[in-house]
Amino acid sequence: MKSRFDLIKHLISVGLGIMLIYTSFWGYHDILYKAPFELTFYGNMIVGVFLLVAGVYGFFRKKSLPDFMYFDAAMLLLLVMMVCLAFASTMNFSGAFRFMHLINPLSVIIYWLVFVSHTTDKLRKIIWTAPVVPLIFLVFLLLSGKHPYTFLDVNQKGLAYVICFIVITAVALMALSAIAFLLNKLVHKTLLKKFDYCDTAPKT
Repeated sequence: MKSRFDLIKHLISVGLGIMLIYTSFWGYHDILYKAPFELTFYGNMIVGVFLLVAGVYGFFRKKSLPDFMYFDAAMLLLLVMMVCLAFASTMNFSGAFRFMHLINPLSVIIYWLVFVSHTTDKLRKIIWTAPVVPLIFLVFLLLSGKHPYTFLDVNQKGLAYVICFIVITAVALMALSAIAFLLNKLVHKTLLKKFDYCDTAPKT
């Protein structure tokens, strides 16, 4: 029998998944041809589908999907938010894009902090997974020849600049991921310790 904590976790996962998928189509419904080449759509849609599947899976199975997948999902949207804030003057923060650039990432990160515990995980084993999905997107973007972002436009910026940008972004993401990972441990060892169901519920 699942604990109340597990049920709440999976229910919120489904809700967040639906919100991310809905806002992704809401924001890009009239420019879907651009969607596959936009990090904002890519990140929100992938994480939305993952959370929806993870939530439904959790309702019908005794175990949830691996914790590192939740970690990677949260870090992918952290990257989306980080890039949007870094280039805020060129970004759209109205309507659906307010959700995709800010509200969705923050919601998923908070969900991950509260409902996914990494107290038994090792940083050195999980940190390398964080940049995998973003790097797949960047490789796809470069191979496609599409350049929705000037900082990834090889013709305009040059190959050396683009490679340096990708490397710096990957390092920055890993650094932020390490901080987030340690924060997760702190939250679950101290701030959430008083809630017995967080500590006694089986890891799912």
